[in-house]
Amino acid sequence: MIIWKVRKQKFENKEILFEQGKISPIQQDKASKDVATTELQMIQRIEDYGDIIYRFINNLGNLFRDYHKDRTIKYPETNQFAVDKGSIEEIYRNAFNAALKWSVIQKKSALQQPAPGKHIKDIYTINRIYAPIFEISYRTRGGYSVELIPSDVKEFMTIADVKLNPKRNRSNVINKKEDKDSKQKSFDF
Repeated sequence: MIIWKVRKQKFENKEILFEQGKISPIQQDKASKDVATTELQMIQRIEDYGDIIYRFINNLGNLFRDYHKDRTIKYPETNQFAVDKGSIEEIYRNAFNAALKWSVIQKKSALQQPAPGKHIKDIYTINRIYAPIFEISYRTRGGYSVELIPSDVKEFMTIADVKLNPKRNRSNVINKKEDKDSKQKSFDF
């Protein structure tokens, strides 16, 4: 990403980079956000479904951001989702397939449980390049995946700034409760 910025001549401290081989964390953060923003905007150029996919990724990214900000969940790095692709309306399934084709979303290689105790399903994640924009982790390890139903996918693809309550979708396993008599957290099982 920094090389891209240097080539575009937007990197402010080229001398330090070339002389010392160091890039400050602030510059790294700025570069990653600039590249992510450019890549996100490029989604709209995808033939036939660009605007639909753009809304979908923005809504998903914002939902994942909400999970990352929520201090009451056990799996704070929630950044993947499960959906039964076959049950999505054709136009939105086609858009979903275009997002897969262009690597805007990516399918995990193996079937997984979306949450402990759930049936095994296909798991998807948004491309890691967008992580800096939504302030989410780029790591995609197990734990918990948001389960979307076909109407969620349609809503995410057709409406800007959808606010899906993250708590609506959680299993009891990942909810933390504050015990009023104690400062420790307890989990619902």
